[in-house]
Amino acid sequence: MSDQPGWEDVALVAFETEGNQRYIFATNRLRENVGASELIHRLGRIVAQGVRELGGPDLLGAGAEAGAIDAAALLSPDRNPPIERGGAFEVITAGSGQALVLAQGMARGRELVAYVTGAFLERAPGLVVRGSVVELGDEPLHRCIRQAVRRRSEIAARAPAPELRFARLPVVADCRYSGYPAMTIDPAAEGGEGAAVSASSLAKSRAAADALERLRRQLGESGRLLPRNVTKLEEGLQGRRGEATWLGLVHADGNGLGQVFLDFHHLAGATAPEDRRRYADTLRSFSAGIDLVAASAFRVAARRLLEHQGSEDEVLPLLPLIVGGDDLTVLLDGRHALTFAHDYLAALLRWPEGLDRALEAAVSTVREILGRAAERHGRRAELTACAGVAVVKPHYPFHAAYELAEDLLRSAKRHKPESALDFQVLYDSTDARLAALRERLHRSLPDPRALRLHARPYTLGEFGRFLGRLRQIRERQGEQAIPRSALARLREAAVQGREVGDAQLALELARHRKTFLGELYPNSLFTPPVTDLLDLLEAAEVWNLFGEGGSHG
Repeated sequence: MSDQPGWEDVALVAFETEGNQRYIFATNRLRENVGASELIHRLGRIVAQGVRELGGPDLLGAGAEAGAIDAAALLSPDRNPPIERGGAFEVITAGSGQALVLAQGMARGRELVAYVTGAFLERAPGLVVRGSVVELGDEPLHRCIRQAVRRRSEIAARAPAPELRFARLPVVADCRYSGYPAMTIDPAAEGGEGAAVSASSLAKSRAAADALERLRRQLGESGRLLPRNVTKLEEGLQGRRGEATWLGLVHADGNGLGQVFLDFHHLAGATAPEDRRRYADTLRSFSAGIDLVAASAFRVAARRLLEHQGSEDEVLPLLPLIVGGDDLTVLLDGRHALTFAHDYLAALLRWPEGLDRALEAAVSTVREILGRAAERHGRRAELTACAGVAVVKPHYPFHAAYELAEDLLRSAKRHKPESALDFQVLYDSTDARLAALRERLHRSLPDPRALRLHARPYTLGEFGRFLGRLRQIRERQGEQAIPRSALARLREAAVQGREVGDAQLALELARHRKTFLGELYPNSLFTPPVTDLLDLLEAAEVWNLFGEGGSHG
């Protein structure tokens, strides 16, 4: 047993949701996708509720923030006292899909696991939440966390599949949206006509409104421009009233944070059992700081989205599926997907300002830890991230769009530790695998190994310049506009290789001297071994730059 005062009987309780992507995209119903993400986000809140109900500190907000975790309370040693003082619990982290808690004894830890898992069985059927409890003994805290993760894996291996919770005997009707048996009629389904739904689908549907309200609070003043219910947001995003001809799915993830957490004990200077207090406090502050930086970046990108729309009276065409830590997945009007992703990645590099002392200290911890990680691993001393942007037609299956966005994110990760972005506009669904889509861009070239018909993925700086070229296409009107027919001819020539492409470019430059084509491509379509012409045309199509007022043929 530990000889540290106050640590003799302490246990570590670790929670995590499993199969998040499968749970969120189990159906193609937007309301359920949103609600599923909200239920995963509630893990931290329910852990905090359990801690309070079982005699621990109260970390939940009051008033408009009632039910949400108060970040200032979480970071306060008065509101969330160290476990050495003899309290029942101390919360280290409690976020979206993950939580770590110190408990005064194994028995209290098991009580908390029973409370949290029981609450999710009741409120979120179909979502798998597992908790494990380990005694600290004489081990440093980071080893206990790893032991808790291993124990969760052992529990998962022995546990029955979550699908077995939903018995099919006696025979019952099928859920309208999922493969589960129906439990009741959801009056909000099918445009208000109602439909038979499973317990899982009903729970997700009911949670969707809470997700929208939480987003409204997170966005502050900009939140007033959100639709008041998910149905109206669905109509806007899916183009039922003609607002959107494209749907964008942005999936972003931080660079290198997995390695940071693996080495956190070294970075925090807390490698020994006697360093447990330093490890717990630093981890809590770092995790809270990451949330603050990411939430600030999300707000900045959302406000920029309003500016890109051109009117503060318009509805914000944005719906987050995952906003937690360094993970972000949002649905939005496809016309704004590329600029939103760029603005989010750029905002992550700027530390938030105007925070109170406790929250500013958390952000300072992020700076310090990332600075040490930069020295140790050669990464940047900033919160960098990569993003994949899939732009699809409004009724394209969300789960397939997410899979494409994941592939694009993995492609962008080739540039880490730099912030980077990859995107793809999907005109049809014959083969939506990224590898197949990119292979088509090389197939016509005489030497596909030497040349590429796209420049993706882009680093953040490169993509900023790419957006600048797109804005040139949008802003140059009249005689300066490049005829669409000229761009089409250049595209056809480029797929035949550099020699043919540049010969056609020379012809078009001679024909259209007054346009800004010479500014875009003064000498060659290719900057060996790539050209961004097809990237520009693809993005311009989504931005509707060739519609009314754009380039013309």
